Amino acid sequence: MFGRLAWFLCMTLLPFGGCLAEERSDAGPTGPATSGPAPPTGPFGAASSAFQPMGRIPRQYTCDGPNKNPAFTFSNLPVNATNVALIMEDPDVPSRTAPQRVVEHWVFWNLPRANTTIAAEADPAALGAKVGRAYRGPCPPDGSGEHRYFFYSFAQTKALDLADGSNATALRQALKGSVGATHQFHGIYSKPCISPICN
Repeated sequence: MFGRLAWFLCMTLLPFGGCLAEERSDAGPTGPATSGPAPPTGPFGAASSAFQPMGRIPRQYTCDGPNKNPAFTFSNLPVNATNVALIMEDPDVPSRTAPQRVVEHWVFWNLPRANTTIAAEADPAALGAKVGRAYRGPCPPDGSGEHRYFFYSFAQTKALDLADGSNATALRQALKGSVGATHQFHGIYSKPCISPICN
C-alpha cells in the first residue's frame, strides 16, 4: 500500500522534479575516477624568464659574464610524456672559424616530468637529468655579428638509455620514436669587434 502511494506521489510530482533526488541517489559517487598528470591546457612549450623569444640573451648568461644557465621552464607536457630533453645550439658560426659546424651549448635529457622548472645556475643533473654538455653560454667571435641560439625542447614518452656526455647528434638519434611533442625558440647575442682580425 505504501509503495503504491509513493509511486502515485512520484508520478504526480514528476513534472516538478519530485523524484529528482531519488534518481540522483542511484548515480553513484561523483568526482574524478583516477589520478595522474593533468591534461595539458595548451601546446607543449618552453621558455626562459631571462629573455623573450628572439630577444637578447643577457650578458650574465654568456662567456662575457658568469656564464651560468638562465632559468628555464617547460610547460603543457603531453599526458604520455615522462621526461624532457633539450638541445641548445648556435648555427651561425663563421665559416673561417668552424666550416659547416653547429656549436652545441647545452644538451640534456631524461629530466623527470616532475622537475620541469630549472632555476638559474642550477644543474639539470641535480634534478635527475642526464647531461651531454653542461651549459656553456653564448660566446660568438669578436665582430662576427649577431648569433642565434636555438633551444630545441622534446617531450619524451620514455626515458632514454644514453650515456652521459653524448652529443646532440646521438641524442636526436635516440629520441626517434620517443617524442610526444617538440618546441623551439631562439635568443640572440653579439659582441663588438675588438680584435685586429675584424679590421
